[in-house]
Amino acid sequence: MHSHCINNGVEFKNQDVLIVGSIYSAEDIALHIMSNGGKSVIVSWRTKAPNCNWPKGITERCRVESIQGQIVTFNDGSSAVVDSIILCTGYKTLFPFIKGCLRIAEEMSFYQSELYKESLFIPFPQSKLFFACLFDATLCSIVLYHYKFIMGLLPNEPKTTEEMQLYADDWHDRVKHFKCVSDLVEFQASFIKDLAGDTKYGREYTKAVPLFLEFLKDQDAGVAHYRDTKFASFLSK
Repeated sequence: MHSHCINNGVEFKNQDVLIVGSIYSAEDIALHIMSNGGKSVIVSWRTKAPNCNWPKGITERCRVESIQGQIVTFNDGSSAVVDSIILCTGYKTLFPFIKGCLRIAEEMSFYQSELYKESLFIPFPQSKLFFACLFDATLCSIVLYHYKFIMGLLPNEPKTTEEMQLYADDWHDRVKHFKCVSDLVEFQASFIKDLAGDTKYGREYTKAVPLFLEFLKDQDAGVAHYRDTKFASFLSK
């Protein structure tokens, strides 16, 4: 089953569970299962080992190679017997109600190469077709900038299709050089500053970057309790 189908960890009580995927939804579900009587949880990563400091009962394995009944074999040759499999594999952008020529061809990315300012569809810029929030935003405030950009300066900013594509290619290329999550945080903070220059909207949300980096350090220290750490709001100071 997919993670969006999970209602309560109690349904996996006394079970050995395999979770495919290793980001926040996988963390949440694995912890929830174990806190509700699960026997064990295996978190299988697909591209990069999370190397999390998991509590007792949760372990990491590499990519799944095959499944035969309840027996799961992993890419390193090891195997395990599981009762349930949960897919925490994210979502694909799918717009069946839009003509094919107006759909984004690329898989999910932290910057879509077909979007100017990560919102205006470049192949048909005159159509004023915007796509908002099609990426995993570590700084959720970036969504506010998108809406401000869509409603604000764009009509008064003449750009050729070539210029817009060069801009998109530059940001899209930066994504390829990410080595860790902190690189993503810094990337999105830089993008907020770029949008702020267009929208004339304040850059105060970039002040969240140091807090988010501290958040990531707490996550490395222990998955079970890092969300319990409290941070003072930079907006209320």
